[in-house]
Amino acid sequence: MKRKIKAHIITLSRPFAAPFFGCSLLMGAVLAGGLNTNAWIALVGGLLIMAG
Repeated sequence: MKRKIKAHIITLSRPFAAPFFGCSLLMGAVLAGGLNTNAWIALVGGLLIMAG
């Protein structure tokens, strides 16, 4: 069973991690002083790169 779960996690597509990436990027932008256009451009660019 453990082997099947490990194989499933390894073969997940990159968009699976998008919520974690997006949340950490936006949280970092808020902690750094606020959201601006650059933060949103970085988020969209990162998601497009992840979509590959």
